[in-house]
Amino acid sequence: MDENSQGIVVDTGNPRYLEFYKRQGYEEIGEIAVGPVREHVFFHPNPQVSLPVPDVTV
Repeated sequence: MDENSQGIVVDTGNPRYLEFYKRQGYEEIGEIAVGPVREHVFFHPNPQVSLPVPDVTV
């Protein structure tokens, strides 16, 4: 594990995976439209680092 990492950011345009990411501890931090696809952006903090969730609002 990288102690310098704040966490992991993932995105999905498939609504089927939204609840899966939430159950894994990811927090939805934003959405972005890519043509007709709405991408949902999730963040999971590094458990070794206690930092606020970054603001990635577009």
